[in-house]
Amino acid sequence: LRVRRTASEPFDYKLYEREIRILANRGPREFRAMQERELLAERMRELVRSRVRVSDAEARFLAQRAVVRTARLDRSWFAKYVIDASDEAVDRFGFEQRAQIDAGWNEEKGGWTANCPRVREVLVPLPPLILDDDKNPLREKAEAARKRLVSGESFARVAAEVSAADSAELGGEVGCLSKRYGIGADELLEAVESLKPGEISQVIETPRGYHVVQLVERVPEAKVEEVGRRHLARKLYVKFAADEAARRFADTLIERTKAGEKLEDLVRTLSEEAVATKKAAPKAPGAASAEHPALLAADRPKFEVSPPFVRTGNPLPGVSTKESLAARAFELEQPDAVHTKPIETDSGFVVLQLKELAAPDEYAKDKAEVLEALRHFKGMDALTRYVADLRRKAGDDLEVDATFGREPAEARTE
Repeated sequence: LRVRRTASEPFDYKLYEREIRILANRGPREFRAMQERELLAERMRELVRSRVRVSDAEARFLAQRAVVRTARLDRSWFAKYVIDASDEAVDRFGFEQRAQIDAGWNEEKGGWTANCPRVREVLVPLPPLILDDDKNPLREKAEAARKRLVSGESFARVAAEVSAADSAELGGEVGCLSKRYGIGADELLEAVESLKPGEISQVIETPRGYHVVQLVERVPEAKVEEVGRRHLARKLYVKFAADEAARRFADTLIERTKAGEKLEDLVRTLSEEAVATKKAAPKAPGAASAEHPALLAADRPKFEVSPPFVRTGNPLPGVSTKESLAARAFELEQPDAVHTKPIETDSGFVVLQLKELAAPDEYAKDKAEVLEALRHFKGMDALTRYVADLRRKAGDDLEVDATFGREPAEARTE
């Protein structure tokens, strides 16, 4: 608190009073009472934390480091390049899952109307706050995609390789274009207004990015439900089939790695086999043959070796998992051991293999720092459990001071 106007002046009570009203929204008496309560509470917190002990053995155990090999599998790759997403497969799924389609259609049918434009899209996204001069390469990418489409290349293939929209997993299928599309809907609706079925639009700029759209049809009233239900079935089927394909891929990786094959080699081999078994989408006439684009895709199965990490670390930063990768890694006791099940992530699965497990070489040098950090974390944990225990024991007798959070009377008079 600022209690002097200059360094040489004495304590200024009026200045002190104004400062605490501004900073704490309290008058002097209430501020002192609040400080007393907080000092008492902090003393209790310190007493609880002070009972925490961390042994050298415990610190060494918790500071142990591991290095793992991982195979990261994204469902989107399997959706775009591996599964059979033919109309026959979708219709078969729709028939088998009729109850699920019925329930979903009741929620989605409002977005399907007579003569609505059913479209496909390719989207090259614009990063936030991008400068106009930096847009040119992205527009050129969209123009190149349009050129491929106009020359006769499969829309599904171009969407899989270029588009960043969720519809890329559906072969570019957006469904019935309407205001429900969200940002960019007005620009796209205006563009398709002049298109005939089968025609490809020019490149369209929206706040989302650069789009190229194809008008598939204007859905006749008599076919609205049939077409809409098939589109819904496609979305549900692709999600289900891609998940199953990714899981089978992961299970095969685990089985063959356990048998002695190298995880790195297997990721590449199984990826090649996966895309080879799917009938290739037709290329444009005269297109040169090259490595399958799926094997160059950003979301392709990836083999990685992690940097060293401790039990509280994460071998794959940025990957959100439903269980701790570090915890699963430290369950593996021998080098080259593989976790028995694929670990699910928000976008797919991870296969985990231990490369090495060792105590840190720098432990002796960093011992004091490690011990202090562990004391802090254990102290906070002890305090949390202590408060929870107090609340549980107090039950209905627990009282909360009603003055907390209330604007003090003295402060209100200012």
